[in-house]
Amino acid sequence: MKKPENFILVIFGGSGDLTDRKLIPAIYQLYMEKFLPEQFAIIGLGRSEYSAESFREKLAANLKGNQNSESTVDAFLSRIYYQTLNMRQAEDYHRLKTNL
Repeated sequence: MKKPENFILVIFGGSGDLTDRKLIPAIYQLYMEKFLPEQFAIIGLGRSEYSAESFREKLAANLKGNQNSESTVDAFLSRIYYQTLNMRQAEDYHRLKTNL
């Protein structure tokens, strides 16, 4: 499988259960198998209020343990960011554009 070009993945509904239990663990497996490029980032968007650090801590619960190296998990999580987004607020989309 060919590695994709550098990218930023935006996950709408990033604070939800699907992201915690399925999406992030699956993307982590791609990371571990070296299927992701050297330069990538993931931005989770959601209605819940999180800082980037508290969002990473929330996601870490499903990655740490299970024979995953803590340093590798931390390196992966350092590429993940979070932004609160109200889909009815235009300024939230402008902020997303700036962050991208």
